Amino acid sequence: MSSDLTYDGYSGEVDYLPYYFPEISPLRIAFATTLAGCTHRVSRPLRYLELGCGMGVSLVAHAAAMPGEYWGVDANPSHTRFAADLASDLGVEVALVTGTFVDFAMRDDAPEFDMIVAHGIWSWVSQRSRDAILEILASKLASGGLFYV
Repeated sequence: MSSDLTYDGYSGEVDYLPYYFPEISPLRIAFATTLAGCTHRVSRPLRYLELGCGMGVSLVAHAAAMPGEYWGVDANPSHTRFAADLASDLGVEVALVTGTFVDFAMRDDAPEFDMIVAHGIWSWVSQRSRDAILEILASKLASGGLFYV
């Protein structure tokens, strides 16, 4: 699976590998912030957004392991197709959005999220994408929620 497309700051010519990132586990993030003495409000069921979800392996694993509403955004359509197929094969519900962070920032149909994660993307996306991430945080991160970058 590969794509000839370029998405607002990165190339989609080579797909990512399907990989699990334990760093963005909702339980691990909440535990780490609690150990650090930070207060947070993570509701049950959790509302979780992964920006740049790639092949969706982490997103689908977290949705399977912990009740909640899980959303993933990735600009590469082959990534979100893989994630949708994986979720379907496992009987897991996730909301997958194919589009840029700029596109997602303009949506008005997404809920507020208790946790938003952006693993490994901030340093290599365009300034426009970073601005969109900040917009998403301002409008979609619930009061007392957590952001992982």
